[in-house]
Amino acid sequence: MKILSTREILFAVSVMAEVLAINPYKLKNGHLVYSKLKLLQMFLYQMTCITCIIFFFKKYTNQDVGMTKVISFIVMLRSFGWYFLMIAMLTITFLNYPKFIIAIKTISEVDLVLIELGQEETIRKFSYEHRNLCTVLVVMDVLMLTICSEVHSAWIRNYDIPLFIMVFIYPKAVCIHFLVIFMVLLKVIQTRFGIINNTLAKSQFSTNDDLEKLVFCHVILCKIIRDLKSIFATELLLAIAFYYVLSLSDIHTGFHIVLFNITNVPLLVASQKSFANGLFNVIYLCKRCQDLCFEANLTKVVLLGLEVKVNDERRRNFVIASSLKLSNKLEITALGLFVVDYSLLYTLSVVFVHFQNDLQPNQYESNKAMTPGITKVLYPLSITSQVLGMNPYTRKNGRLVYSKLKILQIVLYQVFFVYKTTMFYQHFPGFDFGVAQLITFLMMLRTFGWFFITLVILYLIFFKISKIVDVVDKIDKVDTELIMLHQEDPKSNCKHSNLLIVLIFVKHFCLNFLSEAHTAWYRSFDQVSFFVVGVYGRLVYSTMYVLFVILAKIVQSRFHLVNNLVELNTSARPRSNEKLRQLVSLHKSLFRITTILTSFFSLIFLLSLCLTFMFTLWTLHAACHVLFFDPEHRSVLMVSTKHILHELIHLCYLVKVCVDLSSQANLTQNILLGMTVNVDQETDRNFLISSFLKLKNDFVEITALRLFSIDYALLYSMCGALFSYLFIILQMERQ
Repeated sequence: MKILSTREILFAVSVMAEVLAINPYKLKNGHLVYSKLKLLQMFLYQMTCITCIIFFFKKYTNQDVGMTKVISFIVMLRSFGWYFLMIAMLTITFLNYPKFIIAIKTISEVDLVLIELGQEETIRKFSYEHRNLCTVLVVMDVLMLTICSEVHSAWIRNYDIPLFIMVFIYPKAVCIHFLVIFMVLLKVIQTRFGIINNTLAKSQFSTNDDLEKLVFCHVILCKIIRDLKSIFATELLLAIAFYYVLSLSDIHTGFHIVLFNITNVPLLVASQKSFANGLFNVIYLCKRCQDLCFEANLTKVVLLGLEVKVNDERRRNFVIASSLKLSNKLEITALGLFVVDYSLLYTLSVVFVHFQNDLQPNQYESNKAMTPGITKVLYPLSITSQVLGMNPYTRKNGRLVYSKLKILQIVLYQVFFVYKTTMFYQHFPGFDFGVAQLITFLMMLRTFGWFFITLVILYLIFFKISKIVDVVDKIDKVDTELIMLHQEDPKSNCKHSNLLIVLIFVKHFCLNFLSEAHTAWYRSFDQVSFFVVGVYGRLVYSTMYVLFVILAKIVQSRFHLVNNLVELNTSARPRSNEKLRQLVSLHKSLFRITTILTSFFSLIFLLSLCLTFMFTLWTLHAACHVLFFDPEHRSVLMVSTKHILHELIHLCYLVKVCVDLSSQANLTQNILLGMTVNVDQETDRNFLISSFLKLKNDFVEITALRLFSIDYALLYSMCGALFSYLFIILQMERQ
């Protein structure tokens, strides 16, 4: 069997393009030229589509459901949205068609180089897999999920099917067609990156020239990706934004029908099919982009893992130069506004919720110079955790073991919480004004959301506490090595101990206890019941929040000491490579500590940030409703403002701590790059390069289960999303 070219792989989408009349080209003497007949066919299809849209809305009658205006808006949005998206995609593609053809030809040139390196059989096998993938995507995404699904929706809702096809199905099929082309090309290029990585990992090359060819292929493939990004970036932005708006509308429609008009089954089926179709396309698009970027960025790691002989100076220099050249991280973005990967799915999923210690003792006597030790620093937090019933451990022979009495205390606390919550909502007085149901929903969201997070925290404490113990042990070891380097700082841990006490006072007593006690008094709630229902879960989370902040601050201070030592070593003459090697080792130890810390807290932060977003959104909604439509209920506005300020303070300080830690950790490699080395000091130069490359891979970033980074960009995105969704909700409520 021969190797299929990229055009042969895309045969299924070529046939679909002919059917949809969006291919105005024909082959003449081996060149693509415009076909007058196809241009005429294309023009007639577009005129027919416009005529059908106008005729459809002249005959359109409103649905007999509770949210008539919203349904009409969604119908118009789907029709005109898909049409204008189709026009935009057609225009962008035709303007960039020469660049697209060059990219396809370049892939074939890369294949020729890989065939020279003995990868012919692998490329042949993958070419047939890619053709099958293209065929499956066309059949499933265009024919089944788009055409057949929408025809069924038209049939069950008694629409004129031929008219419905031209108004809703044809523009959508054209847009899906372009997305399928992009996703198949991403898969084709991803396999080329995979072939390069496998060849490098298995050292299946005999000469330095072969190695240079592999790196050259990687560079060319990255250039192809950049060209494809420049072609499809605007289309990705428009498509994802439109899918987002449609998904929001479909979810809103589905919830309304389920809750208030369950008899309208055809509309429910149509909206949820549309939502499932959009979700599939976005998920698969994110998967293709994420897999491609992972494979492309893996090459540098594989290249650095190559074994180079001592006397092979050319290969060593080439590996170093290539690794530095490939240091840029490849990402698929939508006009640089956001990265198309799995984190995008989390961002989109946020809106679908419209309708959630006494630790290891100091084992190193030399650490007394940095008194109080880490265990003593955390002592107030240990007392707090015992009071809140979230510490099931006791110390026995220097080890942490489960305490039956403390486990019983935890169980009793949770049973008492469930009992009080049940009694509270059974006798809940309710409210008698416009947003009464919303306020009740907010209280239940807070109660059950923080209770769920409490259960997650207890799970981590019971089964993952060894990670925190490991962090404390590793910090103690780092302190020991810093003391050996004469970097003892007796005031450092004292500052952290004072900060911990201040945080407990502010977070637990002021922002949680006093604030909620005032709310309970103002609304005439039972103080004990309201404390258990509204405050306990938040106090448990605040304890873990303070624990993370203190440990992050301690690790950040150790990174700061390491950076100071590195700077001193760079200016010292003569420079001590042994000391620098020890500092690099300390940096890697601190990097491992940060990684363990992130892995323990990432799930907690993911859930808490999601709950914070939901709660803040609906609190803003309640506050705006009272401010604009019901100003006499000022108590709701005051309580809502207090809650919003609390969430804002909590989120801003968390982001600041994460950014400060990441910045201090990633500063070390920049200091190394600023060193000056004499021309004749080859040993120092090689050591600096190797140290820099070691630290280059240790990029510190605090994430929530790797879905998104906790930094100022997250703060900006959440604020922008909050006001965008608030505007949409207020508009729909006004309608």
